[in-house]
Amino acid sequence: MQTRKQQKDRSLKSKMSRQYKKPPIEEAICEFHFSAQSQWDLAVPGLVYEHLRETFPKRTTGGRGWQIVIQADGGLTQRPGPDMLKFESLGGTTFAQVGMHFLSVHHIRPYSSWETFFPLIRAGFDAYVKEAKPIEISRINLRYINLIEIPEDPVDLEEYLAFYPHLEAELPQPWTSFITGIEFPYGEGGDKLRMNITSVPNVPGICKARLELDYFRSKFPDLSTKSIARWVNEAHDRVEETFEACITEKLRKVFDGRKARRR
Repeated sequence: MQTRKQQKDRSLKSKMSRQYKKPPIEEAICEFHFSAQSQWDLAVPGLVYEHLRETFPKRTTGGRGWQIVIQADGGLTQRPGPDMLKFESLGGTTFAQVGMHFLSVHHIRPYSSWETFFPLIRAGFDAYVKEAKPIEISRINLRYINLIEIPEDPVDLEEYLAFYPHLEAELPQPWTSFITGIEFPYGEGGDKLRMNITSVPNVPGICKARLELDYFRSKFPDLSTKSIARWVNEAHDRVEETFEACITEKLRKVFDGRKARRR
């Protein structure tokens, strides 16, 4: 006979990779910050584009680049770098950005699936490593930004979310805005998952919140495609598992386009 924990784990796994009719994903981003001690050539972004131009044919100037620098005490700081190049798909829902010691791959709304997004990450990484030849990764992260829209205002967040700001009755009521965050360690490799939920200005009758999940690791010396692919897939599983644990069945009904009953 299964224990309650085993039943809960099985139930959670069955919800992973669930496809919603109205998915809340605003943007998915995979970022690679490479060691500042790596050599750099201004021709690298253009060379990377040649590998990716069939997938991302539209080439434009992206945002300002930033370098992550590891300090003597192990801390991280950022400093401005050269402007990045942006490579965009014809539909505009996927794109990559390449800058000095930096690569990011994005999928914005409407988000299709991990099966679509993951090959873009792998192709971008392989192209960058081939042309830039970095020493190591100083930070890697997979981040999902979700915009949750609950068709009630005011709303009892407890009915829809397992992760939300909790106020005891003695504290001032009601709230007008909020931000809540937490960070979890994973495994022995230094992985962490940072989770934030922030209120978004509401429109009448709708409560909005932005739920962001960021799975990351500092110092990743193994630049093999196999190793990176394994880490990124594990990161996705962690993010997806945590997202499903953050929401209730009532919110899943909202994502499926079904009207949730009030208690």
